[in-house]
Amino acid sequence: MLMHINKVIGRSWGVAAKISFADSKNMMTPLALSLFFFFGIASGAVPFNYTNQIAWNSLFGSFCSGGRQSPIDIITRNVQGGNSTLTPLRMTNWDTSVNGYVLNNGHTLKFSPSSASSEARVQTFISTYKLLQFHFHWGPNNMVGSENKVNNTFFSGELHFVNQNVSAVNSVGSQFTVVAVFLTADSSVQYSGSVWEKLTESIPAFNATRSIQSITYESMLPSNLSYYYFPGSLTTPLCNEIVEWFVLQNPVSVPMEFFNKLRTLNDTNGDPLTLNYRDVQPLNGRTVSGYTVESVSGSIGLMSTTTALLAFLLIAVLANY
Repeated sequence: MLMHINKVIGRSWGVAAKISFADSKNMMTPLALSLFFFFGIASGAVPFNYTNQIAWNSLFGSFCSGGRQSPIDIITRNVQGGNSTLTPLRMTNWDTSVNGYVLNNGHTLKFSPSSASSEARVQTFISTYKLLQFHFHWGPNNMVGSENKVNNTFFSGELHFVNQNVSAVNSVGSQFTVVAVFLTADSSVQYSGSVWEKLTESIPAFNATRSIQSITYESMLPSNLSYYYFPGSLTTPLCNEIVEWFVLQNPVSVPMEFFNKLRTLNDTNGDPLTLNYRDVQPLNGRTVSGYTVESVSGSIGLMSTTTALLAFLLIAVLANY
């Protein structure tokens, strides 16, 4: 029997694709199995909550008790220097204005770009990835809320840019990359007129969407893109271990009103969603590596198509000067 899961995929992380695999006489490949469960939970097919996270391990097909789970507590004294093996994050079109919509899926507030605006890419030392969506994690107050921790310390929240590998041939473990940004609530940061206001000025009801116009991903990044890297998983069931994590070392200050708005979002039961972060998971022998950008001026790595072309032409002119 052929199982077509394109309907599930269409409701998930924004992947416009159709995946089919046979489960009659042949075993599912690890990739097909992983993607099937991944898209199933992303579409809301498997219910879960944050108050009883131990129950995630009992969900059918769950990877939540696996050996490379996320999030983690990053102990900086144990971070391995990676500048000789890792590379800077190279963002393309992250400074381009995009349109899209925000969705309240009962577990987070998620932004997905419109198809005409979905040309953002990030190049890592592993591969090149296409940005699918971003979403947020927060807590009941501004002292907690991030999923990953640093030296056993929370940040107010965490922003996850979810990206899919554009290569047709890649390993199961590197299907997706998350660029994670720590967020710190700051009363001195202006809410009015900011990208944070655009995202939360009107929180949609459960399963409802609202259109967003003219935002840039760059506006939500720190100026320095030094990062921690480790192999990991999704942080929601079924916790598939198909994600490479790039956690930016420098937090971004955001208005306190932003977090106040997020905490008014209703969960699947219609109650305020005041907490949506997973507990940190054991490393189980994994190495956390760090890449340090030495100069802020060269750290952003953001390049639009127009900027890249102008830079190329300038180099060509100078070469013949």
